[in-house]
Amino acid sequence: MRCVPSEKGTAALLPDRLDLRDIAFISGTTTVNFTPAAGSGTLTVGNGTPATTANITLLGQYVAGNFHIFNDGAGGTLVTDPPISSTDQNQLAVLNTHH
Repeated sequence: MRCVPSEKGTAALLPDRLDLRDIAFISGTTTVNFTPAAGSGTLTVGNGTPATTANITLLGQYVAGNFHIFNDGAGGTLVTDPPISSTDQNQLAVLNTHH
């Protein structure tokens, strides 16, 4: 994932994971949402408290349904975005060649 740096919060960014240490993971309460825009989008992760909601700008193309959230093992929230398969990439290439 590629994101725009923020001045607030603590996060660790890995190739297919984002560890949001300041957002406590609460099973059944913590949510993830992605709102796409041209060439980017906003990933919103929260646990029901406005003070602990992250709005993160991601650069590139993402699919909302691919994001998953888990407990990071230290109380924070881990967001994953598995890479798309080569089959999916081939289908995207075919879709992008038709005008």
